[in-house]
Amino acid sequence: MKESSHPPFELSEKDIRRIFRHPPSWLEALRKSWLVSKFLLNFLLVFAGFFVVLNFPAYYDRLVYLVTPKPAPKLSLPDHDKVVKQLESNQPVAAKAKTQFVIPLDLEPNRIAIPKLELNAPIGWDTPLEQMLERLSDGVTHYQGTAKPGEIGNIFITGHSSNFWWNKGRFNQVFVLLDKLAPNDDIFINYENKIYHFVVEKSFVVKPSNIEVLNPTDRPVITLMTCTPVGTTINRLIVQARQVTPIDSQVVQTGKPSLPQTLPAIR
Repeated sequence: MKESSHPPFELSEKDIRRIFRHPPSWLEALRKSWLVSKFLLNFLLVFAGFFVVLNFPAYYDRLVYLVTPKPAPKLSLPDHDKVVKQLESNQPVAAKAKTQFVIPLDLEPNRIAIPKLELNAPIGWDTPLEQMLERLSDGVTHYQGTAKPGEIGNIFITGHSSNFWWNKGRFNQVFVLLDKLAPNDDIFINYENKIYHFVVEKSFVVKPSNIEVLNPTDRPVITLMTCTPVGTTINRLIVQARQVTPIDSQVVQTGKPSLPQTLPAIR
């Protein structure tokens, strides 16, 4: 038999590696997708950890509130109003009613108290926009030009939900729990040695461009504002409450606030 003139077909180790060097296209795409996803996940975890560290005091307060037992529900509205009048006139009130609702008659002047949040803070009145961040280190601030207690109008008050922990101040997260307020919760203000009682009506989130929340109203209300989500300036959390006492005659808010381009960014 005639032998073939062609050399035998052989594959070297180098040839085999060259053939199988590249995996199938779908497997390569899957590998790349996993690497990208892994990078994004690690980035998000690092960013989230860094964000929590920056805002640790605020998130700690939220955690404490979450695990702390809550007090008994407040009295129904008719009884609630009755207790308010009895306490304001120094009339005797049943012990059970006192434990369910107590109006802070000892609230110091120029302070706001929100019993549900165990909040008691000083108010800086007539704060211009350019001084707001500076004054927030001393409490909450009243926006210059909006109504004051005793006037028919919109009392606009702002406070931090968080601030960098290295910024010194006792009120860096004074409004961190503002989102926990619900309809019928109480807000008290002592203004010129007179206590004003407000009851929450609603809360909502707005964009910074929604400056309409600063507008005057045709009845005495209070508007509380802070930034949300906690530690950011993305949106603004608004809580609005109506005044229930005192019910004596009031003057209409004079003038109108100077409206900014956007709502204050106070974190």
